[in-house]
Amino acid sequence: MTQTLYRSPLDYMATVSGKQIYPLNARPEEVDVQDMIHATSLLCRYGGHTKFFYSVAHHSLLVARYLKEKGASALVQFYGLWHDGTEAYFVDLPRPVKRHMKKYRTHENNLHPIIWEALGVRPPTKEEWALVKEADNAVLYYEAKFVQPKAVWWREEHVDLGYKIQEELPSVIRRQFEIAHSNLLRELEGV
Repeated sequence: MTQTLYRSPLDYMATVSGKQIYPLNARPEEVDVQDMIHATSLLCRYGGHTKFFYSVAHHSLLVARYLKEKGASALVQFYGLWHDGTEAYFVDLPRPVKRHMKKYRTHENNLHPIIWEALGVRPPTKEEWALVKEADNAVLYYEAKFVQPKAVWWREEHVDLGYKIQEELPSVIRRQFEIAHSNLLRELEGV
């Protein structure tokens, strides 16, 4: 991809911090942690078809928690915390739609390495990413019991993780995410 592709004045989006990011051809300096935390804490999962407001950031916190409880390294927990970071710029598409959106997935896959660089970590290995995806799926099937109780798709895959999932204010989730991010960064710097 050339540096000018997807970088016209019509290709950028303004973020809450006032930055401009070109999501289809982003640069690490355009990615902002606080912008991503803010956006994902206000972005509802399942296309908004939930019993109560349940954000991408809330889900990501649970993925990181699951990984910690499974004994994953701080780095894998960090990947779990940020596994949906691209959604700060691309929004959360429900899986039945996303799986048919090849170009969307390609753009999302192109943005992930930019986000990892902006966050100061190397991209995950295939093995590390597989652990994150396993955690993502475990949390997905578990959380659905709380946020989509009338849906039936999750019932066979469901494993009780023992987490109580309830509606939280975006500001509360935003703060919890900031704390988790800071704690994991400190842990990574100590390694």
